[in-house]
Amino acid sequence: MRHLQVLYSVLHLQDKYRVRLNNTVRQKSMPRIKTILLSLILQSPLLAGESQMQLLSQPILANGGSESWGSPDIEFKVVDVPYIDWHHQGHPAFEGIAQTNQVLTNAPRSIPPIESNLIAFYGITIGRFDPNTKELWLRLDSAKAVGGWQTTVDQAAFAAIECIRVVSERYKVRPILRISAPRADIDKWKGVADKFNAHDLSVPFTPEDKPPQK
Repeated sequence: MRHLQVLYSVLHLQDKYRVRLNNTVRQKSMPRIKTILLSLILQSPLLAGESQMQLLSQPILANGGSESWGSPDIEFKVVDVPYIDWHHQGHPAFEGIAQTNQVLTNAPRSIPPIESNLIAFYGITIGRFDPNTKELWLRLDSAKAVGGWQTTVDQAAFAAIECIRVVSERYKVRPILRISAPRADIDKWKGVADKFNAHDLSVPFTPEDKPPQK
């Protein structure tokens, strides 16, 4: 898919030159331009990442109950979600875990869409994985509980971390988790990040007051 974009762009560039150059200049310049265009097409796999289908995880809103992630009062489940990484660079697209995911519906278009991803719903974001430093940032700075939901920001944040664990284990990539948060909570979340970084990725990562779930 990326190659088609590159091909379209260079053909558009060729047409642009064809219109602007007069006959004399075009005759002298077009062979050189075509050589450059051909080189761009051949090198496009090196200049841009290939697209890749990945299987991420998201905490999707549910009605609660014994099958929900964590305790029964939490109103979401961690489920697998297909994701197309359009500019794949050889590692999981962790940032997609926090991407919006609207509830499927047959409601008329006049009805506003409903967000099903708890992470996006609560304003939590995840940065891109840095392959050089291995760092992955979970950002809680702007996170806010939504009125009418009994799920807390902390519960949503732990769900995000659990999704990161699932994807890390699936693709055998070990990120160094960093968490940014409001100043009053920085020490608490730094401790959570340190524990996650020492955690066995094959075991679910849950809040301290809840035993690991098998």
